[in-house]
Amino acid sequence: METATHIALAGQRAIPLGVTSGWVQGRLERAGATLLAMRLPKTGPSGLKGYWPDLVRDSFIDMPSDSEVRAGVPDARAVSAMDEALEWVLLIPEHLPKVRRAVHLRLLLDPVTEKHRFNYSKIARILHCSPNTAQSWHEKGLGFITRGLRLNPTLMQVNNATLKTY
Repeated sequence: METATHIALAGQRAIPLGVTSGWVQGRLERAGATLLAMRLPKTGPSGLKGYWPDLVRDSFIDMPSDSEVRAGVPDARAVSAMDEALEWVLLIPEHLPKVRRAVHLRLLLDPVTEKHRFNYSKIARILHCSPNTAQSWHEKGLGFITRGLRLNPTLMQVNNATLKTY
């Protein structure tokens, strides 16, 4: 079986042509941006509250500052794609927890600035290793995910072309 989107090797399943480590990294980063764009309730103790009546304010004063700018709330399709991509991390073997953690930390992409929340130096400090080791663990994790998706294309259900980027 050979089509424009799949190639079948002798004795193996069809392999989607578009699944590369770069494609996987892009989908994981989009999932991380979607995760950070979601407005989830905060957990833990609530902060101090005041029970004074609300004040009427001038609209110019109420404008958000640059630090308060947030991305729009992701739609249902983006959340489904996020859930799918985050499940791919489970394709990394359990006996490699630092590889999984490196992939998890690196996928967090700020939805407004589109910059990584954790560069390899920060990941290295968290995982107690060198930045080069953190980068190689991240690349190794992407390799496991890419290989797993090529062997089991049913793990990719969301149409990549219809996803909205944040």
